[in-house]
Amino acid sequence: MSPAVLQTQPCDAVPFGTTKLTRGHEIMSTIADEWVREGLREGLSEGRREEAAALVKRLLASRFGDLPEWVDARLQAATLDRLEDYAVRVLDAATLEAVLAE
Repeated sequence: MSPAVLQTQPCDAVPFGTTKLTRGHEIMSTIADEWVREGLREGLSEGRREEAAALVKRLLASRFGDLPEWVDARLQAATLDRLEDYAVRVLDAATLEAVLAE
C-alpha cells in the first residue's frame, strides 16, 4: 500500500480577513475620492467668487474712479450671488454706495 499523496490545485480561495481588508480599502478609496471632488468643487466656487470680486472692483473703479478702502472689504465678504447683483447695479446706480447697498 502506498502512502496517500495530497495533491493541491490552485484555487480562488482568499485568506481569512483579506475580504474585509479589500472592502475597507474600497470604502476608503471612495471616501477619499469624494473628498477630492468636494475640494475641487469648493476650490472652483471660491475661484469664481474671487474673479467676480475682481471684476466688480474693476467696474466700480471704471465708473466711479478711485475706490475707498472699505470697498475691498465689502467685496471680499460678498457671496457670488451678491457680487453678481453688484455687477448689474453698477450699470445704473448713481453712486458707489447705491451699488454696494445691502
